[in-house]
Amino acid sequence: MRSIKFFFILGLLIKSQLWAPLFFSSRNNIIRVLPTGHLNIGQPITLYDGTLIKRPGGVISGETISFDYGFYEDVLGSAFLKAIYDPDVDGISLEGNSFLNGIAGTLLETVTISGVDNLIQGQPLFSNMIYMLDASTTVTLTLQSKLNQSIYLNGGTIYLGADLQFIPGTGIGGFGTINANGYSIILSGDLNFSSSVVINDASEFRLGGDSILTGLVTFNGNTVLNFNGNAALFSPVGIATIGPNSRITFKNGSFQHVQANNIICSAGSTLEFQGSSCYFDADFTFTSGSLLIRDMVTFVGTCTFVYQSVETSTILAESQLILDSGFTFSYDPLSTSDNLINFEDSSAQLVLNGGALRATETGIHLTKGTMVVQENSYISAASSADYAHGFVLGDATLANDFTINILGGRNLYFEYGNFVYNNESIYALNTQNPRTVLQIGDDCRLVLYNSMDIGSGQARFLYNTTLAAANNSILIGNVLPVGVINLENI
Repeated sequence: MRSIKFFFILGLLIKSQLWAPLFFSSRNNIIRVLPTGHLNIGQPITLYDGTLIKRPGGVISGETISFDYGFYEDVLGSAFLKAIYDPDVDGISLEGNSFLNGIAGTLLETVTISGVDNLIQGQPLFSNMIYMLDASTTVTLTLQSKLNQSIYLNGGTIYLGADLQFIPGTGIGGFGTINANGYSIILSGDLNFSSSVVINDASEFRLGGDSILTGLVTFNGNTVLNFNGNAALFSPVGIATIGPNSRITFKNGSFQHVQANNIICSAGSTLEFQGSSCYFDADFTFTSGSLLIRDMVTFVGTCTFVYQSVETSTILAESQLILDSGFTFSYDPLSTSDNLINFEDSSAQLVLNGGALRATETGIHLTKGTMVVQENSYISAASSADYAHGFVLGDATLANDFTINILGGRNLYFEYGNFVYNNESIYALNTQNPRTVLQIGDDCRLVLYNSMDIGSGQARFLYNTTLAAANNSILIGNVLPVGVINLENI
């Protein structure tokens, strides 16, 4: 008897319109709307756990079907779902405690999400953008395939149960929150990222092409922003914020057009650069948080990076921070600490490639690391009556000596203030050949707390300079006075 009823229903669907309400009790019940069939639903169907198949050319109209662990198959795709199908708008709605498990192919229907505790999983493909209704909407995405349409947050929250990957031309729209739960967000192709999104606890945020940031992205937790060999370009209004006590690693690419407040680091947070470059279009003030330099990192632009944070930044072992031609790093912390730039050991390098390192009234005290002068470059510290205060190298402990290597034929210009040599070794400032120059500028002091051998090059003293020595220290090497050198014992 069941078989007779089943084929009778199919016959109606093929030859005529069906207006009566339908009720089913099992997903073993199958409705097929064939190419010449038209199913018009006169009353909403609830708790449908059967299977609805819409063949090419078939028509479904009328009221909604509320799938309750049922199957839906259209021309191109199929899904297992607990959701509402509305044939009049050709849409599938997840309205709270709902799910959609994509099985195969592409769903032609537009998917909208509202309410909380929704789930999209499997390998779904979509024909249209996915829309979240409002700020109270939540959905968990546990996808085993790349998302082929953008998702519009509209203030809602996404939870990840797997890595979220996009195909080229798709991404995240609107404003809202992504709680990544340690999974990755992987973009593809060039993008204009105009969204305002908070990303929590993503292990990686990976670019798939050059991306323009015109929106606001906030990272909380520990995240690797993997440029993947690409560039992130800031518009004047684009902002990347690192939340409190968080850490973001900019890796394998470049930030470009950085200026003003494009990058904001919160108190207690860390901005790590790894094998990357940062191109500045205007002066930039770093007011809180810390920097961490890993591998080779370059700051580029005829601009000034003003370091005002009261937290300690570090150049790691076997790593380099390169200040390119015309770039100035200004040490100006909002405290009296002169030792907030830490070098992990002697293999941690600050490379001046035509750049400048300047300190304000606070002065700067460098230990352990190495400065390499690749092109003519500049260092300075604001003038101080205290001879021990200024641009200070070392702390009279051999393990903490700070070395300066000036490459052959290059000049290092000390422009103003006190240049204080407090290294234990006398060989910690090296000029590599006779054409290499350490120049002490007008009205400046070279202060020796230990003897210093400048090597093969020369120490050039301009006008009204002072050579001050403590502990019977001496300057060893070729000294060229341009003007009068004042000699003092301290």
